[in-house]
Amino acid sequence: MSYYGKHPSLRRAAPPPSDEVWHWFVCNGPHGECFEWVNPVLGAGGELSLLRRFISERAEVIPDFEMYARQIAIEALQSEDASLVLKGIHVLTAIGTEEEMHLLVPLATDSRKAVAKHARTALFERRIRVKRVESAES
Repeated sequence: MSYYGKHPSLRRAAPPPSDEVWHWFVCNGPHGECFEWVNPVLGAGGELSLLRRFISERAEVIPDFEMYARQIAIEALQSEDASLVLKGIHVLTAIGTEEEMHLLVPLATDSRKAVAKHARTALFERRIRVKRVESAES
């Protein structure tokens, strides 16, 4: 049995663009901090390749699944819940546009170590270079 960690809350201030996609994102989507970029069984690409395949399959069944997933992922980047932020990072890495991927740049230096690590990995995965932030004291 796999451990996927604690699910974030399903509560939202505003209704989601798609209840079905929101429920998938929170409950069954990428696995937050337990997401494996590299997996010994799956190889390089790890769970990201599975996520891309799943989203592609769902897009064939649910109209605009990818658009809703991207909208929800972008919204999740603003969350105080690190698990939602991580899920947003993973979804955008799988299907985000180049512009959307640049939303991850500030997260690469986030004070939450897991968020910063996953953001840097996502940017590396999508081959987006980030200039190192010079310390103010230098």
